[in-house]
This record gives sequence, C-alpha cells and structure tokens, in this order.
Amino acid sequence: MAVEDVIKLVKEVATEVIPDNIAFTDVKVESSNVVLYTPNVEIFAENSDVIRTLAQKVRKRIIIKADPSVRKPVISAKQKLLKVLPEEAGVV
Repeated sequence: MAVEDVIKLVKEVATEVIPDNIAFTDVKVESSNVVLYTPNVEIFAENSDVIRTLAQKVRKRIIIKADPSVRKPVISAKQKLLKVLPEEAGVV
C-alpha cells in the first residue's frame, strides 16, 4: 500500500473512530509508523482506547505527537532546561 493510501485510510478511519471533541491536525508516515498530530496530547492519553481501536482498524502502529503549533520554541525550552538541570549534566 502506498504512503498516500495509508494516510488517506487513516484519516478516513480516524474521523469515524475519534470523537468530535478530540482534534487531530495531520497524519504522516514516519518509517513504519503512522503519526497523528494533535494540539492536545493529554486528551488522547486519557482516551487510549480510541487509538487502540484506530490502530486495530488500520492495522498500523499509531504514534501521537504534539502539533508543531503548540510546541515551545527550542530557545525557550533550552532556557528552562538550563535552569532546572545541574551543571554536571553538561548541557550547553
């Protein structure tokens, strides 16, 4: 099955299986996994049965990732990490 066909299938099944109150923004294939991007990862964690059902229907491993629009910028994340991590960690 071509990558485009896998993405189309996952999008179709996801709209059937995932409730309307749970948003997903994109579907991509990374290696042998299907990645579902969402602005709210926590809601998927609370509803793990939804992902299990989706994976069983499309017969693919599904990974949930935060949508790039909700991720913190690298500079902001690095500054916070430098405050929290000890100097011995060697983060520069």
